[in-house]
Amino acid sequence: MNRTQYDLGIYLVGLYFFLTSFDSLVYFYLGTATFSLPSFYSWSMFLAAISYMWQIIVFKYYHDKKYSLAFASGVFSVIISLCYLIVVFDLLAINEWQKLFAPAYLALSGAGMLHTAILIFSNTKERPWLKRVGVCFFISYLTMFSAFIWNLNVHDVWLNTILDKVLHWTPRVSNLFLVFFIMNFLSELKQIKLEKASETQSRNSKRITEGVAILIAIVAFLFVGKVVIDSYTAAPRTKVVARGVQRLAQSFDARTYVSSQNDTMRYRLLKPLDYNPQKKYPLVVCLHHGGAHGTDNIRQIEGSSAARLLSKQINRSKYPAFIFVPQCPPGAHWGGIPYQPGVDYLVFEMIDELEKEFGIDEKRRYVIGQSMGGSGSWHFVCSRPEMFAAAIPICGYADPNLAENMASVPVWAFHGAKDKLVPVRFSRDMIQAIKKVGGNPLYTEVPDGGHNIWWQVSSTPGLLDWLFAQRREQMRCQNFFKSYEY
Repeated sequence: MNRTQYDLGIYLVGLYFFLTSFDSLVYFYLGTATFSLPSFYSWSMFLAAISYMWQIIVFKYYHDKKYSLAFASGVFSVIISLCYLIVVFDLLAINEWQKLFAPAYLALSGAGMLHTAILIFSNTKERPWLKRVGVCFFISYLTMFSAFIWNLNVHDVWLNTILDKVLHWTPRVSNLFLVFFIMNFLSELKQIKLEKASETQSRNSKRITEGVAILIAIVAFLFVGKVVIDSYTAAPRTKVVARGVQRLAQSFDARTYVSSQNDTMRYRLLKPLDYNPQKKYPLVVCLHHGGAHGTDNIRQIEGSSAARLLSKQINRSKYPAFIFVPQCPPGAHWGGIPYQPGVDYLVFEMIDELEKEFGIDEKRRYVIGQSMGGSGSWHFVCSRPEMFAAAIPICGYADPNLAENMASVPVWAFHGAKDKLVPVRFSRDMIQAIKKVGGNPLYTEVPDGGHNIWWQVSSTPGLLDWLFAQRREQMRCQNFFKSYEY
């Protein structure tokens, strides 16, 4: 390698170090809401591109230094990481390949351990900085591998939350060790001898490299600016709960449920107006979207548009019911998503406990949710069809293979035709699957709608009348309404 290539390698590793540090700050600030930023996909692809650029320089270095094992294992690791990247981006769209996520993640960690072990024990150990790279990254990959296996095999909400944080932060912290690559290249530069290329060739090569570096820096600046703007816009929704939501949450009782296994879940409960213990009332389970995880017992009110709609005075008067809004702990899911710990069993236990305490009509339990809450709504009625009288899943993922379980449960599903986060075909496929097994679901598709279609859902004529008309022994009520498009 010549001096220009070393300079480019130092520049690319340094730039990637800066960008990943910035990315970690954004994640620290926004948490999982980072994945919902409009620029998230393009930003992640740009980070991946910069990563592969500096790794190409490193592989060139391995090749020139005759570090054959390091070169071969590094190329193998990059191939595995490319496959993992494809699976991850497909998973973010909740596509068919989600079952490949665990094998892909374990393969990525395993390939990383192999490559870093070679850096420790092969002839690369003659370079102290490379050996440090190997030791530090081997520990990181081993931590990721172990935490992932552990997370798959335990069903403890608190422990799953801790392991999820370990899985998210270990690769981010390990990027600090990239400084060792820079130090290795700097030490090589001190010993390098100028090649016998002509002065003109050297200058041309340097100018081209500088031009490429400037271009990359400009693109990086634009991406960072876009992420900063998106993060600033998202911050009010993620870090600070609006005062109006805080006031609304105060009208709900703040409660905490602790299971027999000491699993804890916080929730809000709004009783019917003029509650009479001698009467039976419907129970509406409102599942929040993926940006309202937490333990503050407030944010789920903001993340559940259905809870806000049903808690309006006019609706409380017209549809007296218990409004139950659980808050999903960080790192967990409502259930039914592969390789993500589900808390559905806790919600079902909480419903049982609430029915022991209050006058709840067991024939009129309903579930409604959007995005992650929509996926949870599908999962709840698929896994416990005998528990629910109706469901309103909005822009959620569903498994058509489970349609037979819920053929007798009235469903009115909604989805935006242009939804990029959860493709509309999931609702379409689920509706068709239910019809094939004898169900009669309702389906409304918003032609120009994306992922956030709550306004169209809430303004649907007769929606709440339909919901509260459903009883488990009276399933024909759903036939009074027909599916339509806006």
